[in-house]
Amino acid sequence: AIAVAERVASERGERVGQSVGFEVRFESAVSSATRLVFATPGVLLRKIAADPQHFAAEFSHVVIDEVHEEDKDTEFLVVACRELARRRNLRLVVMSATLATDKLVDYFSTTATTTATTTAADPQHDSAAVARVPTISIGAKNFPVVAFYLEDVLGMTGYYKSAASATRGAASAKGGLWRAPLTPD
Repeated sequence: AIAVAERVASERGERVGQSVGFEVRFESAVSSATRLVFATPGVLLRKIAADPQHFAAEFSHVVIDEVHEEDKDTEFLVVACRELARRRNLRLVVMSATLATDKLVDYFSTTATTTATTTAADPQHDSAAVARVPTISIGAKNFPVVAFYLEDVLGMTGYYKSAASATRGAASAKGGLWRAPLTPD
């Protein structure tokens, strides 16, 4: 939160604590002029727990990024903000690069009943209707991810080779790794 606040403030040509601030566990840089606050999920949870009405009055929008990480603070924050958004005028933006959008849409969609009267031609007109949340998808090229482990990289670079695949040099008696020669044979 601190690094992002510093970056945004710098791009706006100001210091942190003016219109852009942050709140983390033991440190805060906000003022009465602050309009954009970057905070950790834990800080937001404590603010909500202390006084939900004040939180909803203090913040008009909450953006939760990396919601797919599913740590306990983020999970509880999503639940708390969903309830506040339903009861108050709080706008919630939830972002995830990897989580399936339909899961988020289903979770945040609410059931609302319509107030129109039933007509003989349309007896289902006043049944419960699902209010779907809007979504935005930013298209991007997916790049394949290849996992390399330390042993793979060490073998690929020739820095270390496993004793089992060693054809030259002496491996340790325990079958561990040995340092590849620095000069060719």
